[in-house]
Amino acid sequence: MVILLVMAQNALDSTRMVHGWIFEHQDYHYFLEPVDNYFEKGRYELIENQPFTGRMPGYWYPYMLLRFLFSQAVALNLLMALQVLLSGLSVYVLARFAEEVFRSKRLFQWVFWGYLLSTYTAVFDFQTITESFSVSAIIFFTWFLLKYLQEQRVKWLVLSGVFLTWAIFLRPFLGLNLVIIPVVLLIYYRKNLGRTLIHLMLWSIPFLLAEVPWVIRNHQVNGKFVPLTTGVDDYGRTYSQGWQSVRALFYHWGGQAAYFEPGMAYWFRRAPMEENFSLPDHAFEGVNYTREDIVELRNKYRENLLLESDEEFYYRDSLVATEADLYLSSYRENHFFRHNILSGVLGMKRLFVHSGSPFLPVPQGSDKNMFELGIKYFYLLFYLLVLVGSVPGLFLAIRNEGSRKMGVLLGLMIVQLILVLSYYSQYQGARYTISLYPWLLVLAAYFYYRLWINMGAKTPSVRT
Repeated sequence: MVILLVMAQNALDSTRMVHGWIFEHQDYHYFLEPVDNYFEKGRYELIENQPFTGRMPGYWYPYMLLRFLFSQAVALNLLMALQVLLSGLSVYVLARFAEEVFRSKRLFQWVFWGYLLSTYTAVFDFQTITESFSVSAIIFFTWFLLKYLQEQRVKWLVLSGVFLTWAIFLRPFLGLNLVIIPVVLLIYYRKNLGRTLIHLMLWSIPFLLAEVPWVIRNHQVNGKFVPLTTGVDDYGRTYSQGWQSVRALFYHWGGQAAYFEPGMAYWFRRAPMEENFSLPDHAFEGVNYTREDIVELRNKYRENLLLESDEEFYYRDSLVATEADLYLSSYRENHFFRHNILSGVLGMKRLFVHSGSPFLPVPQGSDKNMFELGIKYFYLLFYLLVLVGSVPGLFLAIRNEGSRKMGVLLGLMIVQLILVLSYYSQYQGARYTISLYPWLLVLAAYFYYRLWINMGAKTPSVRT
């Protein structure tokens, strides 16, 4: 599958392909460039003389090790090869997970071929971004957690802690699992509380071994307590305070706050100045600003981007931030429900309502031939089947006594992640649901499997 995706990407646009098969993602400079700077300049930084804490170091762990041993080109090739290798192994592990949870050999086949066929995650296996490693880490973490539920052997719990730690250092929004897992396990095994507490203490060691040095380093280089990441604050002009305030305003209006996606943020920041955009009427009801104020704010922000002096840029940018914050405060006072509740609901819509293959390397718009159009429709149907089937699949997993413990854990992890992504993050897109996709696929496969059995199929192949 990866070979086919690489060939398709080369045919579509080879300008961002390096070494013939690696897609250099636009976020390369956030994840790997600081490591390159470390070897070239002796400093782990993105911006000159500014220590970088904008991303957690989960992606540079393997890359840093490879850079110590090999040149940049060789290290990058080996990093991508490792992504493909772990992704391939995760296909088998996810299928084994489904087989063990629901005790069905046939379900192993369904999940194995379904996940192998899916491009939803595989498209990132040859890209310089954290998605591939993070999904593999999530699958391995879930597998070892299941083994612990089955056997209560501490080695499985510690291994699950290792992969959860790596997943968090790749995608910090997974961090709430550090709370969910202990709480649920303490409830499950409350009759043996002392042993469970000891197991959980050992489970936390991998995270502490990675987290403590990271916190110490961050305090040493910038004098701040940074347990996870400073986020976009370290990205310079790209995510200046002015832009962050404007983005927050658009998010709470219920709009797309990512400037690289179609919507009001794109219009504000990237679209031609003469281009008009229909801003939502409710954003101007009962507030102390007008549409003209937003257009004028856009003009100020665009003019600031042209400034060469950083000192002048950041001064004027602070004025943009102050103005946008005042507008948001006015909106919050007059639209409590939209600001606090509906914005997150619309965020969920942006997470899940899409083509099902938004990153597939095929032409956009009407430029597709019949074969490419067929591929897009196939993966749209595939995605809808996964999305729709996962909900009843989760309820069936919780209802079934044999899968209840794992079903409850999956349900809690899925729900909290959706809420975090919808209400805490101001950017929602398909990339973030990739972390959920393996779990959703397993649950959907279980639902359709049960449906198939209930429709009169032969007695399922059950492991005993």
